[in-house]
Amino acid sequence: AEQGFQRENQAGIPLSSPLRNYKDNNHKPELVYALTPFWAMNGFRPPQQIAGLLEPLVGAHPQIAAFVASPGMPGLRELFAVLLSLQGGEAALALKRLAEVSAGLPGETWQTIRSLQHSYPGDMGQFMPLLLNVVVLQPGQAMFLFAKTPHAYLQGSGLEIMANSNNVLRAGLTPKHIDIPELLDNVEFVSRAAEQLLTQPVVSQHEISFPVPVDDFSFAVHQLQPTAQALSWPGPRIILCLEGTASCECSGQQLTLRPGESAFIPANEGPLTVSGQGRLAGSFCDIN
Repeated sequence: AEQGFQRENQAGIPLSSPLRNYKDNNHKPELVYALTPFWAMNGFRPPQQIAGLLEPLVGAHPQIAAFVASPGMPGLRELFAVLLSLQGGEAALALKRLAEVSAGLPGETWQTIRSLQHSYPGDMGQFMPLLLNVVVLQPGQAMFLFAKTPHAYLQGSGLEIMANSNNVLRAGLTPKHIDIPELLDNVEFVSRAAEQLLTQPVVSQHEISFPVPVDDFSFAVHQLQPTAQALSWPGPRIILCLEGTASCECSGQQLTLRPGESAFIPANEGPLTVSGQGRLAGSFCDIN
C-alpha cells in the first residue's frame, strides 16, 4: 500500500480518479460480523479440492485441464491469472461451459455460481467459487479477512470493521476499475480450509469478543443489563445498538441508542457505562 500509493502519486493520478488502486498508504484488514445469514467467499481452497471441482470443466480452457492434471499452488497462481484475464471468444466459451456444467449440479458452490451468472453475466469472476472458499456465517458469527487475500461479500447483512483505509484491488464481480497485474503482484497464494476461517469468539460475563491478528481495531458485543456496567473498551470507540435499547453514559453525557443507531466516542473521553436491554456492538482501538 505504501509503495503503490507513492507510485500513483508520482504518476500524477488524482486521488479521486476511478483508475486509482491506492487511495492511501495503509493496509485494510477486515472483520465481518453477521446480522443475518451471510454468504461470502474468502481465501483459496486447498488445491486438491479445487481440482475436484474443476474436473467437469477441463474442456473449458487448457489452463483448467493443466491444473486438474497437476494441482498445486504455483499452478493455482497461473490459473487465477489466466481466468481473470480471459477476453472475447475464449471468455465466452469458458463461461458457456461453466453455465452448462453448473446448471445440473447441487451444492452451495454451484448455487453460488448460478447466482453470479444472473447478477454478473459475462464476468470471469463466476469461476471464483471454484477457487475460493464459499462460507455461510450465521447471525452472531464473525470472520476475519486478511489483507492480500481475495474475498467477496455475496449476500446478507453484517457489520464490517476495517482498518483506516480505502484501498481495493479488484478481481471481478464489479463494474469498477480492475488492475489484474497489480492484483497478482499482491495476492498471497495460500490455501485456507473453510472450517478454519471463522473467528473463534472469547466469551466472558455479559460480553463476546472476537480477537483479530492486527492492532488497528478490536470488536466485541455486550449483552446489556438493567444495572449499569462499565465497559473496558479503550481508545476511540464506535458503538452500535443491535437490538433493544442502550442507555449510555460517558464523561457526564447521556445518550440512548435504539437498533441501528450508533455513536462515536473520542479517545480523550472517559470510561463508557451502559445499561438497558438487548445487545450493543463496539469497535475500539487501544492507541496506547
